[in-house]
Amino acid sequence: MKPAHAVGETAVEGHDALHQRRRRLRRLWSWVTRSGRISSGTLLRGFASTLLLGALSLFPLALRILSPLAHARLIRWLNAQFLPEPRTELRFMREDSDSQEATQSLFQGFTTAEMADRVAGVLGPAGLRTGHARLVLVLGHGSTSLNNPHESAYDCGACGGRTGGPNARLFARMANHPEVRSELAARGIRIPDDTWFIGGYHDTCSDDIDLFDIENLPQGHRGDLARVRETMDRARALSALERTRRFQAARGISDPAAALRAPWRTPTGIRPQHQRRRLRGPPWDHTRTLP
Repeated sequence: MKPAHAVGETAVEGHDALHQRRRRLRRLWSWVTRSGRISSGTLLRGFASTLLLGALSLFPLALRILSPLAHARLIRWLNAQFLPEPRTELRFMREDSDSQEATQSLFQGFTTAEMADRVAGVLGPAGLRTGHARLVLVLGHGSTSLNNPHESAYDCGACGGRTGGPNARLFARMANHPEVRSELAARGIRIPDDTWFIGGYHDTCSDDIDLFDIENLPQGHRGDLARVRETMDRARALSALERTRRFQAARGISDPAAALRAPWRTPTGIRPQHQRRRLRGPPWDHTRTLP
């Protein structure tokens, strides 16, 4: 799978300073982790780092094993305090059809016709040519894994083994573009003026659903979104309850809401890739292409 288009992401106005601060902190953490890996292969520094880091990692390791939910809450609090995410927007429009990045040979964004091709390629085969709802959710999928050497196998195969959230976000932005809708109408795909597309990401391991660019949602659609969220929350809880039947540690759970927050999500499982966990490491453990 070889990419042909590059899509940029920039902080919205007023969030530049937060974006720069987040970049500096992530680079600092990358330098610390890389230095630690290199030091672990030397005699003196490896011995010293083992003593120091071993003692420092004892508390979070014990907390993760003994109280996974408390550990998850602590990680969320640390993220909010030290690595808050700025609001961003996508740069995906291209005016010149021949514009390419010289070094990577990638088209910078998409022309209106190219965007219409991609939206029609999804809506047309799905039979969504007319009669669209006021809200259309497009969810990419992926998973959260611990202790799993086959992690990418649980993500999106069509995305090259990565998560599908960025693609869903981009698709929704394309489908909401007025010029794209005019082009689609000429092809027999008529999207009502009051229809709004929302891109999102579904974690198929934890059943968490994140929706992107909600701040751009028209005010008249806020009530629709609230009802959609309520429906999705019920579905998530019922799905979690159904899957808990397969795990010995979750026997006795009969409440759907309790199944979503079941405290048996722990990295000590023999087959952790098959457990429903909501444990996440800090964001500096991985790189999110698009928040």
